[in-house]
Amino acid sequence: MSCLQLAVAGASGRMGQAILRLAAEDAEVEVVHALVRPGSAAVGRPRSDGAGVYHSVDTARLAAVDVLVDFALPGALEHVLARVSEWKSALVVGGTGHAPAQIEHLTRLAAAGCCVVRDRNMSLGVQVLGLLVERAAALLGPEFDYEMFEQHHRNKVDAPSGTALLLLEALRQGAPHVEETPVMGRSGVGAPRRNGEVGVLSSRGGQVPGDHTVFCLGEEERLELTHRALSRDVFARGALRAARWAAGAAPGTYTMRDVLGTRTAGK
Repeated sequence: MSCLQLAVAGASGRMGQAILRLAAEDAEVEVVHALVRPGSAAVGRPRSDGAGVYHSVDTARLAAVDVLVDFALPGALEHVLARVSEWKSALVVGGTGHAPAQIEHLTRLAAAGCCVVRDRNMSLGVQVLGLLVERAAALLGPEFDYEMFEQHHRNKVDAPSGTALLLLEALRQGAPHVEETPVMGRSGVGAPRRNGEVGVLSSRGGQVPGDHTVFCLGEEERLELTHRALSRDVFARGALRAARWAAGAAPGTYTMRDVLGTRTAGK
């Protein structure tokens, strides 16, 4: 079996570093290009995996890889997309906070012949949590109330987290009465809680990779579904699994449910 030729965008960041480290331990994966934004102080410096140096995005370099995994900050994604418009290999995009125009650009790339896997969270455990939340909401229905708590490190810039939004979508798939727009925190004196309302509380501090709990609250019982990421490695492992899958997939737009084979018809 030939070695998967991988490029990593955002390679000097925390997620990029985790992907480089785990890829170096995998005999079937080779990171041939570790990419950072133009002007970054990391350009030309030795990579953390000892397999070369960091580069800014180079069209000629990208043409030689099987899959590009992008975990750069959303603002840097434009630099990548501008250079892969004619690239027909696969693209795996993680992280959150992407603008609608960036998502539309990814859709156009897929339509032009690129396999694009994009998901807010590539942890396998989070994906299973989403399936459990969807099933629980379908079984419990509108007789239960649903609330959510999410906690991340102090440097996370978006709230609620992309994973919280993913879980909100899972709730709505299982229980269509659930409102699309969550109530962010609760304070003051107001009207009683509406049926279908979902409250989301976000906490930021320390170095927490990501904790999420969905509360299913009934009259006489409650169910709590929780995922705790103990290390960013869980996201990196999921991204590498997505990259292996994407290398052999047909052009189109996919999520981690496609990678895991858990997508249901019409969803």
